[in-house]
Amino acid sequence: MKSPINRMLRFISSIIANIKLGINIYKTIYINFRFLPFKQACKLPIWVYGKMKFGYKSGSIIIDAPVNRKMIVIGINRDRFMAPQGTFFIDVAGKIIFKGSVIMGRGCTLASQQNAVLILGKAVRISSFVKIRTYKRIEIGNFTAVTSECQIFDTNFHYMRNIKTGKVDPISKDVFIGECCWIGNRTNIMKGTVLPDNTIVSSNSLLNKDYTSTVPSYSIIGGMPARLLKTDMARVYHWEIYAELESHFSASEDSYFTYTGVEDETPYIEKSMFI
Repeated sequence: MKSPINRMLRFISSIIANIKLGINIYKTIYINFRFLPFKQACKLPIWVYGKMKFGYKSGSIIIDAPVNRKMIVIGINRDRFMAPQGTFFIDVAGKIIFKGSVIMGRGCTLASQQNAVLILGKAVRISSFVKIRTYKRIEIGNFTAVTSECQIFDTNFHYMRNIKTGKVDPISKDVFIGECCWIGNRTNIMKGTVLPDNTIVSSNSLLNKDYTSTVPSYSIIGGMPARLLKTDMARVYHWEIYAELESHFSASEDSYFTYTGVEDETPYIEKSMFI
């Protein structure tokens, strides 16, 4: 067993490390005790780094999973594409439900309007300056990554009318993003999007429909609007294989490497999100 002195030293070291990372102690305490039941809040499952601003606070944040310390990290700078800046904006008039551990970067917007539901699955990773705003329902599946500067909206925001017929269509429709998806940077995901599991979306794409009938699992889609580009493709998450790939292609870019994968790479995805 570790001695009390060693445990204290580790605790102090952890505090110093988190201060260097820019932990916002006030907002961390506030968001936990403002939105969570007392027994959950005491465990401090939500940790806030950097600046955070609140909009509406009349809704609820729900953790629908076993509660652990620092399981939901907000505003951490792990993005290699931009400097550590930006204020995290959270707007809770409806419900935000966490199904497990989640990491979110700096400068994001996370908003659930009145009567709307936003569900973030286990081991979801959201990079810097991502905007997610729901007026009805948005669900992001387990182990999915949304990279920097993406936008996910389930609404067109403004009603439009046909000036000849007077017809006005609904502005909101549910969005569902499957498990183990990778959303490339600056992608816009609009109302009515349904994305199959294990889909890779290339950068600067526009998604605006149900892709489950035309896109098989393990595919790459992209474009404006997005279309099927490749099938039978999966991202490599196994870090030991990743190191082998780096070594292999640094020696020769012209040769290929054969890797058939492991039965389940989700443990590697989940471990890669921890700080």
